[in-house]
Amino acid sequence: AAPLGWLVVVYLGSLAILFLNALWTRDAFTGKTIYQPTLDNFVEIVQGPYPAIAVRTVLMAVAVTVACAAMAIPIAFYMARVASPRVRNAMIVAVIVPLWASYLIKVYSWRLILAEEGILNWVLEPLGLAGPGFGDVAVWLVFTYLWLPYMILPVYAGMERIPSSLLEA
Repeated sequence: AAPLGWLVVVYLGSLAILFLNALWTRDAFTGKTIYQPTLDNFVEIVQGPYPAIAVRTVLMAVAVTVACAAMAIPIAFYMARVASPRVRNAMIVAVIVPLWASYLIKVYSWRLILAEEGILNWVLEPLGLAGPGFGDVAVWLVFTYLWLPYMILPVYAGMERIPSSLLEA
C-alpha cells in the first residue's frame, strides 16, 4: 500500500501543479510568467482552435484503430488457426522485424514514398493517378502502418489460446 500511496501522491501532486500553472499567463513580449490567477487559458481552450484539433485527433485515432483491427483480425486468425508452423513462424518474424527499425526512420521513409517526386507517384503516374500527398490520408496510412504490428501480435496471442473446440462450436 505504501508504494501505491506514494505513486498516488506524486500523481495527484503533479496534477495539482499542472492545474496551478494553467491559472497563470505569460507576458507576450518578455515571455515571463505572470503569477496572477486568471481563467483566460481555460477560455482559450474552449473557444480557440483546440476543440477542432481534438476532434480531428479523435477521428484519426478511430480511423487508424478500425483500419488496424480490420487488417489485424484476419491476419492473426490465419496465423493462429490456418497457417502451418513454418508459415506461422515466418509471419511472426515478418510482423516483428519492422518493430526493430526506428520510428523516425519509418516515418521519413513514408515521407519519401509519399512525396510529389516519390516512388508512389512514380508508380501511379502511368495509370493517370496520384498519391495522397501529405494530407490526412497520408497521416492515416502511416499511422496504420506504424501501429498494425501492435494490433496483430496481441490479437494473435489471444486467438492462439482459444480452444479449437470453441471455434468449431
